[in-house]
Amino acid sequence: MIINSSQNVNTGSIDANGNVIIGNGNIVINLKEATEYKELQEQIDKLNLRYNTVSDYFNKYKDESFVLELSQINAERLTLQQKLDILKNEIIKLAEEFNRIPINTERLRLAKAHFEAGEFKEARAVLNAEKMATELEALLKEKGNLQQKIDDNKQKLRDKASEYLILARLTSFDFSLLNRFEKAIEYYKKSLDAALSNDNLLSYGRFLLEHNQLEAAQSLYTKFLEVFSDATVIDPQDFEGFKSSIAASLIDLARVLTAKGEQETALNVCEEALKIYSNLANNNSNNYQLSIAVSLTNSANILAELNKLDKALLLGTKAYNIYKDLAKLNLQDIQSGVASSANNLAIILAENERIDEAVTLCNEALTIRRKLVLDKNNSQNVHSFQANVAESLTNLGRVLTAKDRPNSFEFNAAEKAYIEALEIYRNLATFNPNAYKLDVVTVAVNLSLFYLGTDPNSNKSLVLAREAAECALPFTKFHLSARKSMFYIEIVINEYGLDFNSFLQDIQNKKNN
Repeated sequence: MIINSSQNVNTGSIDANGNVIIGNGNIVINLKEATEYKELQEQIDKLNLRYNTVSDYFNKYKDESFVLELSQINAERLTLQQKLDILKNEIIKLAEEFNRIPINTERLRLAKAHFEAGEFKEARAVLNAEKMATELEALLKEKGNLQQKIDDNKQKLRDKASEYLILARLTSFDFSLLNRFEKAIEYYKKSLDAALSNDNLLSYGRFLLEHNQLEAAQSLYTKFLEVFSDATVIDPQDFEGFKSSIAASLIDLARVLTAKGEQETALNVCEEALKIYSNLANNNSNNYQLSIAVSLTNSANILAELNKLDKALLLGTKAYNIYKDLAKLNLQDIQSGVASSANNLAIILAENERIDEAVTLCNEALTIRRKLVLDKNNSQNVHSFQANVAESLTNLGRVLTAKDRPNSFEFNAAEKAYIEALEIYRNLATFNPNAYKLDVVTVAVNLSLFYLGTDPNSNKSLVLAREAAECALPFTKFHLSARKSMFYIEIVINEYGLDFNSFLQDIQNKKNN
């Protein structure tokens, strides 16, 4: 059982001097001057100094008691580094958001000024939620009661939507808020209450999708398509942009439907997106080859799940070839797409029992993704690249164990790949459980099955099955992969002569206690 996923990659970057750069080389802010950055970096520097000191003591005295302390310091450094990575990534997203939306209110101008000065808490304070809620309520009332001011009211509501959109972005990485995820959702909804737009609908939809909120994401994408498929709301000056946004939302909707287990519907949605991109490419082929490749990859993955392997292989190969051709042009960020396409095609080849070719592509994807993690230009989004490495490792383990007679080297390589993938996902899930818990489930189940049959070890197999079940249970109502995982967990439990219902009840009892 392999779950494929894709991650959004930002177009902005942070250079070695800490400058946040977006668009055509515009420097927006020096992140190193921001208080939050300084605080996190200072804590990391202190831990580095502490680590070096303890390490020196260990090397000098050979006292094993220092080993635990070094491990604890490492764990603290990892948590802080993840926070720093998320901060960098979210700052770039926010810079791009400020660059894209019109800054039509004094509050937005002040928030932008604070942001560009690295004063994030001050920017958030300017966007006073209580005052904005009062203003929004008044504006909504004005819209209904004062027809003669409707045009002015609509503009103010659009501005209010922009304010709430920025507030949602700021809130999503405000680590001082224990409920930052819930508050971000609240402000996204306020933005939508104020005014529906291409920006806030797609931004909120992707936020929900990234955090596995499938029902809410589906509802939002459906609403987006209903609103923006209406020819009367399409700006004739930006017809191409509107159609491209519709196709992008269809791709995201297909991902939601696939995760829910509605593959046939998802396939139809993907084909609709591919049709839009193909029509746009008739007038501007170079601009839409990448989008066509994404659409083909998604369609191929769904076809493989539907066991339509011949067509899946055809579309997957076509997508892979497009990525390889684009890579020759040295386009920015294209290597990530090449790796993703190779990874997906490997799974389809494995399903077609072409294992050696699948292994080659898995290793190609893994090599590219390891390089991307080490690339300093990707430091602002390193956790996403780490997740991609873990995905390739998981698929490599799955493909190696799919051989009829794997040798000992292949057994060991598969086990090593699974273990490394699981460790990566566990670390990521400690900080962002909504995004990565299901990935922990996937690898834990695959490794549990590995210890059940490939390399028998009952203790390891049962421990992993329990970990997977504990992580999967909250997602089983809406997420197909969670339900599939529970199916395989039940197989493991039954194989060891245990009662599955008692197993689940024990997990629930310990959770309640």
